[in-house]
Amino acid sequence: MERWEIAIIGAGAAGLMAAQAAAKAQRAQGRPVSVVVLEGNPKPGKKLLATGNGRCNLTNLDAGPAHYHGDVALAAPLLEACPPSRVLEEFQAMGLLCRADSEGRVYPRNLQAAAVLQILRQACQELGVALACNWGVASLAREAGGFRLESAQGERLWCARCVLACGGKASPKHSWEGGGYALAQALGHPVAIVDINDLGANILGFSEKEPSMDQIAKILGDNPLGQSSESTPMGIIRKA
Repeated sequence: MERWEIAIIGAGAAGLMAAQAAAKAQRAQGRPVSVVVLEGNPKPGKKLLATGNGRCNLTNLDAGPAHYHGDVALAAPLLEACPPSRVLEEFQAMGLLCRADSEGRVYPRNLQAAAVLQILRQACQELGVALACNWGVASLAREAGGFRLESAQGERLWCARCVLACGGKASPKHSWEGGGYALAQALGHPVAIVDINDLGANILGFSEKEPSMDQIAKILGDNPLGQSSESTPMGIIRKA
């Protein structure tokens, strides 16, 4: 059974960025890179290629607490830690040229989402990150101070740390059918499927005791995860 320091489930934008951050941290500590990204689809970034109508909206120059009308106190530290300028710096360091439209939306200069995927994959390869496609995680369990993962085909691996970057259930044709909800629930994380916008909130389903609708609406009411017509994200909410 293969053993890795870090396994990341999902090779979309979040998973590939997480893989880079993990690999850089390992190198900075003088340790060998031991990061693998597991993707259930035949190729990485399938949903990424469809975002922004194929153009991939990276960020917005005007993103900030003043434009949030939900839980500003919750969103502010996140925006301060990762403002639009940092997002642009990260992509520019990878070699991606960007441009903004009249409303502040930032895209790759060639308006092709494929350019974003290419630069993310290239950065991971240069850092020594391993990528395993057609490796949909069917089960995830705690074992021996880490986690044991098993694919739908019966392949197994062990990792000391595991990152869930599976995305949500929106646009099934772009996602691996397994998804991440069951994996999160298997580790004891309650799961709720919600439909929330500025006009109202509704819990469509939940795994156990019904969560507080008022609390979830306050946190997600201003779309901090970036839900759009093309993508419904999966997020983990925990007490600070």
